[in-house]
Amino acid sequence: MIVAMLINTRAICGNTTILAGSISGQKAADALRKLTTDEILASNLNTIEGDLVRIDLSAVETVSSSFLREFLSPFFAVDGRGGDIHENIAPAFVGVSSEDLETELSEYFAGRGIAIRTSKEPEDSDYVWTGRLEKAVSESLKILDSHGPATAADLFEKYPSNCSGQTTWNNRLVTLSKLRLAARKRVARNWIYQTHSRRNI
Repeated sequence: MIVAMLINTRAICGNTTILAGSISGQKAADALRKLTTDEILASNLNTIEGDLVRIDLSAVETVSSSFLREFLSPFFAVDGRGGDIHENIAPAFVGVSSEDLETELSEYFAGRGIAIRTSKEPEDSDYVWTGRLEKAVSESLKILDSHGPATAADLFEKYPSNCSGQTTWNNRLVTLSKLRLAARKRVARNWIYQTHSRRNI
């Protein structure tokens, strides 16, 4: 995985230390979408194996749920809109050094069954997971990470006791993709899934 992109929130939100409100979130989302799309077009983001867009919150003291909901809509669809950034690109928050900010992010993502990579320093690639996943999703993520690139058939053959059938494995892998926890590519008639970065789990 190539961690190619770092976006400082100052570049898209100004010098404010408080990120709040859905309207501000929508404007920031538009800027985030353009920057990320431009980076993909420049071929600096790996849409085949999966890549991260690191969002630097070093200058931020607090962020509201209404802002986050809109700001991350290019990755996680809101009311049927958004989710339009390539499915193999995932967000990560870096520069999360404030305990209050860490708590706000944790509560927001946990309440939505989402986990996102975070780190305390902007250049730190030693991520931790912030948020909470449903048990089945979490187990599937760990298995995929341990196994490496795989199809639903591969995982059902090796771990038949973890799912009731191949279709269940397929559904779980699709969920990992939608949650930006795994990248996928199509080879012939099969989807091959892999976690974005095995060292980060």
